[in-house]
Amino acid sequence: MVVRDDRGEFVVARIVLFSGLYQVREAEVIGIREALSWTKNLGFKHLIIETDAKYVVDGLARLENEISEYDTGVRHRSQRFHRIVDSENPFGTRLHHHPPLHIPRLRPFSPLLLPPGATSPAVSLIVHHVDLLDAAAVDKSVEGCAGGGVFHVASPCTLEDPVDPQTELVDPAVKGTLNVLAAAKKFGVRRVVLTSSISAMVPNPGWPSGRVVDETSWTDLDYCQLRKKNDLDVVAINPATCLGQLVQPGLNASCAVLQQLLQGSKDTQEYHWLGAVHVKDVAKAQVLLFETPTASGRYLCTNGIYQFGEFTEKVSKLFPEFPVHSYANPNSTCRFTGETQPGLVACKDAAKRLIDLGLKFTPVEDALRDTVLSLKAKGFLGQDNPSS
Repeated sequence: MVVRDDRGEFVVARIVLFSGLYQVREAEVIGIREALSWTKNLGFKHLIIETDAKYVVDGLARLENEISEYDTGVRHRSQRFHRIVDSENPFGTRLHHHPPLHIPRLRPFSPLLLPPGATSPAVSLIVHHVDLLDAAAVDKSVEGCAGGGVFHVASPCTLEDPVDPQTELVDPAVKGTLNVLAAAKKFGVRRVVLTSSISAMVPNPGWPSGRVVDETSWTDLDYCQLRKKNDLDVVAINPATCLGQLVQPGLNASCAVLQQLLQGSKDTQEYHWLGAVHVKDVAKAQVLLFETPTASGRYLCTNGIYQFGEFTEKVSKLFPEFPVHSYANPNSTCRFTGETQPGLVACKDAAKRLIDLGLKFTPVEDALRDTVLSLKAKGFLGQDNPSS
């Protein structure tokens, strides 16, 4: 089953295997029923499914109670018969001659619905499309979470220079977070796990020379004051450059660092680098911080601190077929020299607070392999202008 948007562009696909033997007509009806169920769980508002034969339309008629909960059109292609299932009049369906139906634009698709099990009947997953600056919309998404937790992971992040930094980056990050925290207080959320970034820790010109960067490297007064004022239980996590499989259709800023490196970039990431971490480890850390009663404050999440030049060396050795600009690549026209992050002190166990809670980090080499496989599968290696 393949879903495309109104421009014909690929959105998502799924393969379902059935056991047992079926007649062709039975199998087609069952397949369409599964497609209806799947796309309904994906949150699509309107569907048109094309079929070859009237018997399929008749077969779907027997499944009326399963497909009448949302607006669906089933097109009989060979004779241009249409079966219209109208959400306002679900039982007043009919067969009639009708010109081809227009497929309207689908609602924004959420990659949260892609992982295995996300659309399982046993999983209650509701996706709200929310503007962080819309406090009422944030309230609606948090309402009903009393006694539970909120994992705030949404914040703009890009490698490109913004045209309007205040509007594009600062307002969504700061005001959006304040809206989430206010909603959490309003609806009695037990704990908020706030995902920040190492960008909130470095660069720090005032950091003592020779000292390993840790969670005390930054302070957000607004965050601290709001937490104290509202008596919120807030735990913050600061991930380094996140690697791993891309679930979303676009290219995020962290994976763009690796993509550009594989394409020969000479950027040293001087002000944006501490280390790397597998995105699965970030997710595990978020759950760990929510479920650990004694967790508090901020937690650096990185599989070690080291120079970006050392990272490029790992990449070059693992993927010699790419023109990686690194110490280890003899084919590079101009390799990195000296420290890419002047004064940065290396530390293998930089995320000691998380390690002490029991988190075990995935080797960086495994994270790199997962990322490159995903970049290849999504066609990002070789593109000049990735989206952030």
